[in-house]
Amino acid sequence: EEKKCKKIPCNVWMIFAGLGAGVLVAIIAISCLVYLRPVGDAFVRKVVNIVPYPAAVVGTQTVSMKDLYEEYRAMQTYFATLDTAPDIAPKEVISMIMQTLVRKVAVRDLMQQYGLTLDDAKVTEMYTSMADQVGGEETLAGKISETFGWTPEEFKTRVVTPLVMANQLTTFIDESEEIQAVQRAEAQAYHDRVISGEDFLT
Repeated sequence: EEKKCKKIPCNVWMIFAGLGAGVLVAIIAISCLVYLRPVGDAFVRKVVNIVPYPAAVVGTQTVSMKDLYEEYRAMQTYFATLDTAPDIAPKEVISMIMQTLVRKVAVRDLMQQYGLTLDDAKVTEMYTSMADQVGGEETLAGKISETFGWTPEEFKTRVVTPLVMANQLTTFIDESEEIQAVQRAEAQAYHDRVISGEDFLT
């Protein structure tokens, strides 16, 4: 009886080790599926909605697989509303989406670096302007749902907010004496060379 009791802890550790190994194998297998299966895969979409797998790293920020899948789904919804779907290969669609997502994240990262914050009033102003152009917020909400399958809030988050942030960042950079100093000096140097008689195309 004493010998049996001494063996129990060992067996328990073996069970835990087996469970741990099984979990590890499952994590590796699922991770492989996430990155090897084509974008749009139904199972992977469920996984990335739960686990924040990164699709790309930009500065200190990441582009999530969840955002990639959501944007891809929205693009497919948009294509379905067209009379003639564009002849674009899925890889090209994914490439365009990734470029857009990387730009969004890069803008967000630069805004943090420069200490800029989102102007919520500008977001409201831009959305209201869009609504006015199509006949009101109710009409715009219907078009957003039909075209992308998004709610107005999702549209604001995924489309309007990044546009406002990009505008804010552009304005800040254009008006920054420190950031523009090198470019201005270089432009002035070229200007002086042309004034002194050098060929413009050269």
